[in-house]
Amino acid sequence: MEFAIEGSEKLEKLKEMGEESGFLTPDDIMSLCERPESTLDDIEEILDTGVDIVENAPVVAELEEAST
Repeated sequence: MEFAIEGSEKLEKLKEMGEESGFLTPDDIMSLCERPESTLDDIEEILDTGVDIVENAPVVAELEEAST
């Protein structure tokens, strides 16, 4: 995936985080994107790959339960 904006290393990290867990929290996005409103198109591309935004990260037991 090619990101359109500068600082795409941070967006790439965000993409990797989302792919690993299947989700991102608003805190994940805010920690890597100082101005998320300026990267909405790129964030939407990440979400289009099946990554969800969740308010709070599920605990490990919930993740294991969902995968069975």
